[in-house]
Amino acid sequence: MTIAHIADEIGLKRETLRNWIRKDDDARSASVTTPDRSRADTSAPAKENLEQENERLRAQVAELT
Repeated sequence: MTIAHIADEIGLKRETLRNWIRKDDDARSASVTTPDRSRADTSAPAKENLEQENERLRAQVAELT
């Protein structure tokens, strides 16, 4: 399908759809080329929290059995 065909089907101007596609392409390429610092910074605390939760749950299971 072409951009023109899709734009006509959904009732958009063709250039509007092209702009959306360009913007999405730019955002995707930017996210691939630059690492996301926010994800890297939160992964360690999340892992630690999971380990603490696992430990707490193991203790509960041991207590219940």
